[in-house]
Amino acid sequence: MKQCIKCGIKKPLSKFYKDIKRIDGRRSDCKICHKNDGLKRAVKQKYGITYNEFLNIKQKQHNKCAICNNVLVSGIKTHIDHCHKTDHVRGVLCNNCNRGIGYLKDSTNILKAAILYLDKHANKETS
Repeated sequence: MKQCIKCGIKKPLSKFYKDIKRIDGRRSDCKICHKNDGLKRAVKQKYGITYNEFLNIKQKQHNKCAICNNVLVSGIKTHIDHCHKTDHVRGVLCNNCNRGIGYLKDSTNILKAAILYLDKHANKETS
C-alpha cells in the first residue's frame, strides 16, 4: 500500500505507475491523479482555458450537450467545442454533435441547407 501525494488515499502499488528512479519503484501520485493532471494541462494548452473553466461551462449547460441536450459522460466522448478560426471556446458537446458540425465545416449555410433537405423529405417518409 502507498499513499498518493495528490489525493491522499492509500492504494495498492498497482494503482501507481512504475518509476525506476523512486525507492519503491512507483510514482508518488496515483494513476488517476496523474491522468487528471495531464488532462488539466491538455485543456489549458489546447483550448486556453483552465480545467475549472471547463467544469464551469459543463455546469452552466447542466452537464448536457449544448446542441442535443443529452447528458455528458465525463471523459467519454465529451468535446470542448471551439471556433477553428479564432480558437474561442463555444461550449461542450457530445461526440455526435461535435462530429456533425465538424463534418459540416462549422458552416451555418451548410447546416441550414441540411435542415431544409431533411424538412423537404420528412413529409415523404410519413406518407
